[in-house]
Amino acid sequence: MSLSEFVRAIFIFEKRSGRPYVRRTYGNFQAEPFLVMGFLNAIMKFSKEVGKSDLRMIDLQDLRFFFTEKESVIITAITHKSVSALELKFKIKTIESLFLERFKPDELNDVGREIEYFEEFIPVIDEIVRGDVRYLQGDQKEKMRQTLENLIRERNFGGAAVFSFNGIVFAEVLSEKQRELFEKFFDGIFCSGISGIKKVAIDTYDYSIHIYGLEEDCFLIVFSSEKQFEEADKEKLDEFIVELNSLIA
Repeated sequence: MSLSEFVRAIFIFEKRSGRPYVRRTYGNFQAEPFLVMGFLNAIMKFSKEVGKSDLRMIDLQDLRFFFTEKESVIITAITHKSVSALELKFKIKTIESLFLERFKPDELNDVGREIEYFEEFIPVIDEIVRGDVRYLQGDQKEKMRQTLENLIRERNFGGAAVFSFNGIVFAEVLSEKQRELFEKFFDGIFCSGISGIKKVAIDTYDYSIHIYGLEEDCFLIVFSSEKQFEEADKEKLDEFIVELNSLIA
C-alpha cells in the first residue's frame, strides 16, 4: 500500500495559541485538533526538560505522530505506524515549506481570519500526500539548474544533479548515459531510499562519481571524467553546496 493509504490526518497549528490553520483528515479518522495540539505541547515540553529537544516523532501502538516546527507553525501528521519515517519526513517538510511560502506572517498572525481562508491549501496537501514530492517550485528549480551549470563549467565536471533520498531528481545537467548510470546506481544499491550519507565515491570505466549529502535528506551527485577525483576538489564544491542548500531549505 502507498503512503497516502496510511495517512490518517494532517494538522497545521499556530504554536503559541494552538489555533488550527488547516485540518485535513482521511477516511473515517476523527481527531479533535485542540486535543492533538495539547498532546504535542505536553510531549515537546517534557522532551526538552529531559534533554530530548530534537524529538519529532512519536510511535503509539498503532499510530505514528510526526511533527515539524518552524516560524511558530507546527505541522503534524498522524499515520499508521508502518509508514516510512524518511518518506513521511520528506513530505511533511515539503508541506511546511510550501505553506510558509503561501501564507505570510501577517496573514498567520491575523486572529480575525477564518479557518476557511487557509483551507485553500488543502488541495496542495492532498497532492503532496498522494503524489511525488518536489521541494523546488518555479524559479527555484531554474536557479538550481543554473547553479549546476556553473559548477560544471567552473570545475570542468562532466555532469551533476540534485536528488532526494528516494531518487526524485530536482535538477540535473546530465547526459543520457550519465542519467542511465545514476538510475542503475540508485536502484541497484539503494533500492528505495538513501539517508545519513555524507559522501560516496565510485569509479567506473568512464567516470569518477561522487555523492555529497545536502540539507533535508537531499544529495548532490557529480560526474568527473578524471579517474582520480582529487580530494582538493571537495573544497572547490563547498561554495556550490552552500548555494544548493539555500535553495532546498
